[in-house]
Amino acid sequence: MKLLCVVGSLLASVALAETNGVRFLEGKTAQDYVAKLAEKTAAWRQRIVESKSEYPTTGTLWYVSAAGSDANDGRSPEKAIASCGHLEKLSLKSGDTVLFRRGDLFRGHLRACRGVTYSAYGTGAKPVICGSRKNFAHAGLWKETGIPNVWTCVEPMSNVGLITFDHDPADPKEVGRYDVLTAQMVHSRRGVESPRQLTKDLEFWSDQSKKALYLYSDKGNPGGRFRQIEIAESGHGVNGTDDVTIDNLHITLVGCHGVGSGTVRNLEVRNCIFDWLGGSLLIPEGKKGGPCRFGNAVEVYGGCDGYRVHDCWMYQIYDTGITHQCHHAKNDRIVQKNVEYARNLVEYCFWSIEYYNAFNGYGETQNVYVHDNHCRMGGYGWGCRGRAGGAPMFSIDDRPDKTVNYVNEGNILELCTGILVNNFGRHTPPPEFVFRRNVYIQPRGWKFAHIGDRDPRVSKFDESAADVIRETFGETDGTFVFVPEPRK
Repeated sequence: MKLLCVVGSLLASVALAETNGVRFLEGKTAQDYVAKLAEKTAAWRQRIVESKSEYPTTGTLWYVSAAGSDANDGRSPEKAIASCGHLEKLSLKSGDTVLFRRGDLFRGHLRACRGVTYSAYGTGAKPVICGSRKNFAHAGLWKETGIPNVWTCVEPMSNVGLITFDHDPADPKEVGRYDVLTAQMVHSRRGVESPRQLTKDLEFWSDQSKKALYLYSDKGNPGGRFRQIEIAESGHGVNGTDDVTIDNLHITLVGCHGVGSGTVRNLEVRNCIFDWLGGSLLIPEGKKGGPCRFGNAVEVYGGCDGYRVHDCWMYQIYDTGITHQCHHAKNDRIVQKNVEYARNLVEYCFWSIEYYNAFNGYGETQNVYVHDNHCRMGGYGWGCRGRAGGAPMFSIDDRPDKTVNYVNEGNILELCTGILVNNFGRHTPPPEFVFRRNVYIQPRGWKFAHIGDRDPRVSKFDESAADVIRETFGETDGTFVFVPEPRK
């Protein structure tokens, strides 16, 4: 069921206050709308969880199973290989398909091969690609440092972005659990110089120079304190490349992006779940612009031609749900074209959807269609601590040097601790962007839009929001839903 149909049925089912094509909902009408939306969203999650695999069968089918062996040839379920790493030793060719067995957990990362589809076989939950090496809840994996309550992992660690506790990525019942306990990274512009700077329970520091991880635990050895400790280090779940499809995978616990790629052609990500990822340092402490953490569910950094992300569920991501972006070097022409984000559910992220492509006249973007996505609970995620008030849910940097046919239609933007719409650069309507039939849900008086860069203005979410979105993006048929403030 497309979200377009969901939005249409919702709007038809409630009485709307309408002014010149703009709809305002408040009170009982808004409550009815939000209640129906919650039901639709629950069904939407279930549809993604239960989605069927689609993959070509013309090339060779390769099978990966937790019950397999890397001594096998991988050409049948009975002779499946066992690990992500062994895939790089196989003679994969364009047109081939790699199938992971449903219900299994695979620890490691994927480096996609050009022209290959990655999907799932069997029955049950989506196969999980997990960046965490193991369950570190074993007392022998941690040792005392001599600093009160500070422990270090006995294994070397590379740029840790996230640590979760008592969370089992192999358990399908954990899917959709938003309240996992996570550790808090300690960092500073000058740099953390010693684990002595850890002072609170479950604070951590990843010392990149020594490949050491330090964790403060005021209840003794963390390995004996918890039943499960998962550690997300630097790296993508999937490194994308040209002519690749990622289908029906559950990607989790990586320090960087779920699917990450540089300039790419024909990359499709569909029917996937992304959760609990990101947080590694992009720019280290002590460096100009640092420390800067990052980590998105799906990202292309650079140019693209044919980039589709659809029917995915993304939640509890450090930074962004979906993005194509580039601040590139001078004289380097970056073209982003033929992009579609459709029917994605994005929750508990700092940004939900983000786009930029600009530098000194060399960026060009064309034919982008962002439609029927539901973005909700912006700024409420684990990665928003200390910065929730600045969370920008739907962010367009309107300084790209040339943009043609960029359409945002039928999206729902629901609740953000920061701003629902972020637009840098100008106050006048940018003709290259088209907004139609979007729905905006926020408590009355909360922030609505950040418009402009050198002389920015932040508007409130009230009836004037319709004028702001019309003046900025030309949208004349938006729906504005006023809801009570969420309970803390």
